[in-house]
Amino acid sequence: MKYLFLFLFGFLFLVSCRTANINQKSYNKASYNEGKSKSVVKEAQSFLGTKYKFAGINEEGMDCSGLVYTSYQKVSVNLPRRAKEQAALGFPISLNQLKMGDLLFFNTFGTEISHVGIVEKTTRSEVFFIHSSTSKGVMISSMNEPYWKSRFVLAKRILK
Repeated sequence: MKYLFLFLFGFLFLVSCRTANINQKSYNKASYNEGKSKSVVKEAQSFLGTKYKFAGINEEGMDCSGLVYTSYQKVSVNLPRRAKEQAALGFPISLNQLKMGDLLFFNTFGTEISHVGIVEKTTRSEVFFIHSSTSKGVMISSMNEPYWKSRFVLAKRILK
């Protein structure tokens, strides 16, 4: 009985590790879906000028994670509602790999992720992102701004 238990435990361990490796391998490619990404950004752009509202998810007002949540729903991707939970998904990428629709996460309050934005456009020297700020609502900012540069934590690609 003891050997059967060890065999089953070992088998389950190997199978679970193998599954994780297969998924990680395919995700490491960080493929990019341009069509869906454009739709996400277009949806986010439709909210430009919308006032900030904590926990808001529509044209009456929205917060940063609500903007991401709503924009990704446009392409049938259901994300969690909070920025910290959204940051747990996807594939981490470097700033020089960013493309339209990727997510940028920031630490604006302390030691954990508290803000998220959607990459709208990249140039050789600048990354623009759409987000909802508490003072100005849904707007476009640049990663070159010292405030955002100093609070940047990580970038993620959600769409494959």
